[in-house]
This record gives sequence, structure tokens and C-alpha cells, in this order.
Amino acid sequence: MFMTESDLLLKYRQTHHQKFISEIFSNYSHLIFLVCLKYLGNREEAKDAVMDIYETTVEKLKTHEVHNFKSWIYSLSKNHCLMKLRQSKKIFSLDDENSFTFVESEDFLHQLDKEQIEKRNEIIENAIASLNSEQQKCIRLFYFEKKSYKEIALAIKEDVSKVKSYLQNGKRNLKLILEEILDNDE
Repeated sequence: MFMTESDLLLKYRQTHHQKFISEIFSNYSHLIFLVCLKYLGNREEAKDAVMDIYETTVEKLKTHEVHNFKSWIYSLSKNHCLMKLRQSKKIFSLDDENSFTFVESEDFLHQLDKEQIEKRNEIIENAIASLNSEQQKCIRLFYFEKKSYKEIALAIKEDVSKVKSYLQNGKRNLKLILEEILDNDE
């Protein structure tokens, strides 16, 4: 017999049989994994987080009445990941590969609160503004305008090797600035 998500949640709250919650959770586990992967940036940490979130879900749904599981599980997943990030001070990610990533959620779920986005953007803007002008230009052109090394070199009238150097040093300096900001927030 087909049971709706609401029916499964009600049955779980009444019986505490994990088969009901497992059925719902399995429908969202790949999406939860994607959110965790975006926040944590590591497949193994994301897999572990999904398992932790499942265990938390099993416990919380015994007492919580949830009407919109999708929103609820997103909030639970996001909060779990943010807690892990705060513990590891890894809210901003600047990797060594030519990518400049900030935490974002998937389309299936709502985006970060407008206030959080504004605060994050302000922090990033302030950090970029503290770089020297060459690094600022290169960072903005590469990450925000998606320009290639050659396009940036033409725009700022420098060699491609100089552009790469400005980007590498700019990323390193940004990372240091953002880490300092995070340390001061604690």
C-alpha cells in the first residue's frame, strides 16, 4: 500500500519503527549528500555527515511533528554542516586548483538566508578590497567575471605569467584575511 510522506512520518511517530523513516530519508539522501558535499567539500566527510543526520533525524522525529520534511531536513542538514564547519573554521574555501568556492546550497532547497548572503558578500568584498590593486583586478575578473588568463592579461596589459602570479598570491592573501576574520568572530 502506498503511503504519503505525512503518513510515514505519523506512523514513525506512533511506532518508532525505523523502516518508516528510512523510506522517507532514502528519498532525500542523495540531496542531503549534495548539500553536505557543498558545505564540507569532502566526499568522506559528506558521507559521514549524512549518517549523522540520519541518526539525528531518527531521534528528533520521535518528538517533533514535521509538516514539510524537505524543508526540515534541509535545515537540519545545513545546521549540522555549519556546526562542523565552525568547529573546523572552514566556512570559506580557497583551494589550490584555480577555483574559488563559497558555501552554496543546491537548487532543490532554498538558498542561504538573504541576511547570511549579504553578510558573506560584505566579508568577501572587504577582504578583496584589502588586496593590492593588481590582485583585486585579477581576482574580480577571474572569479566574478569568469575571464580566462589570456583575457585578464589583455585587460590589465600584463603577461599571462603575471596574471597567474597575481591570482595565486591574491588567493593566498584572501585565505589569510578570511581566516583572520573568522578567528576574530569567535
